[in-house]
Order: sequence, then C-alpha cells, then structure tokens
Amino acid sequence: MTLLPDEQSSPIDATVSEQELRSYLRFAQNLTAISRRIISEKLAQGFSSELKPDNSFVTEVDTAVELALRTEIQHAFEHHGIFGEELQSIN
Repeated sequence: MTLLPDEQSSPIDATVSEQELRSYLRFAQNLTAISRRIISEKLAQGFSSELKPDNSFVTEVDTAVELALRTEIQHAFEHHGIFGEELQSIN
C-alpha cells in the first residue's frame, strides 16, 4: 500500500501487513461502537445545542463523541496529531 504523508508530498513506500490492516479495522470498528453508544445515550436523555461563530450548530453529542474518540486515538497513537471539528487540533 502506498501512503501519502500529505497532499503536497510525493508518495512514500509503506508496506502495511494484513495483520496491521486488520488491527486498524478493529480499532475503527471500536471507535464506531463508542460513537454509537454515546449517540444512543444522548438521544435517549436529550441534549442541548449551541450556535457556533460560523452560524452552524454544535450539540453536546458532537463534543462528547469527539472527545471520546480523541481519547481513544491518543491512547493508541500517542505520537499522532488529531484534527477535529469541535475541539482544538493536536499536533
């Protein structure tokens, strides 16, 4: 598999084993399960929303999901940066 470090760079050769790919898939499936649980709980309880400076809405569900996913990602990939929609980027 060829990975691009960013859109401005040229491709690098990075071989990813099937075992690694399966590991990433399990991790992504776990993130999906975490998101589903939080969303289901918040929908059942009710939630609030706010208007952001760009006039779009953000709900406490959005923020709770992003925070939980960031925590999981930081734990699994502690040297990676994270870009999200609701919280500050981590580089």
